[in-house]
Amino acid sequence: MKTTTILTAILIVFLLILTACNLTTKAVVDPNDKCSSLTDRAKDNCYVEDLKCSKVKDAQMRDSCVVGIAKIKKDIQICELIQIEKTKEFCKEQIAEITNDHTICGTLRDQYWSDNCNFQLALMNKQDSFCSLVSDVDQKNECFKTLALNTSNLDLCEFISGTGREACIYKIATTTHNVEACQFISDSFNMNGCRAKIARETGNSAICELIGNSNIKTICLEDVKAKK
Repeated sequence: MKTTTILTAILIVFLLILTACNLTTKAVVDPNDKCSSLTDRAKDNCYVEDLKCSKVKDAQMRDSCVVGIAKIKKDIQICELIQIEKTKEFCKEQIAEITNDHTICGTLRDQYWSDNCNFQLALMNKQDSFCSLVSDVDQKNECFKTLALNTSNLDLCEFISGTGREACIYKIATTTHNVEACQFISDSFNMNGCRAKIARETGNSAICELIGNSNIKTICLEDVKAKK
């Protein structure tokens, strides 16, 4: 009997301790804060969505939250609150795009975001001089190519290195039906192909006569004739 009483008392004490632990560890729910009932990453995500950045625990998520506020307010000074340097540079680059302020590009220390800033604003403002400021060769070529095609400016193709130069000329020449531009293509096959394409699309057999390769010329004349 005594043993049973002791065991019962121990069980009651254990249950009281367990209940006390649950009460102390249970999250405090603020009725005015919909995120307070959540935990860990879910809570951080909730605060990020509501742009309550100061309540976000994870440093990376908090910085991303600050970027969102900076973009909404279009205020580059808010970017200075960001702790992670690369994210801070990204924030400033975004403000440069939103406000169309090219001077910001020159202040960026991260080469990736500096290049991206010059690239985006070059296309936004149709400023080829901004393309020249891009240090990455592939991105610089893409900048000049995109701008050349968007404006049908053959001169910009000359700034493209490698095979991209002639592909740029071919595209503009055939799109605008500028047969004279085909002569600036050094590869004879592509040059003749350029002339043949324009001849077919315009139905002008005289352009076929400019083709040096007899086989391509014959096919060109037949295609134009068949189109009529």
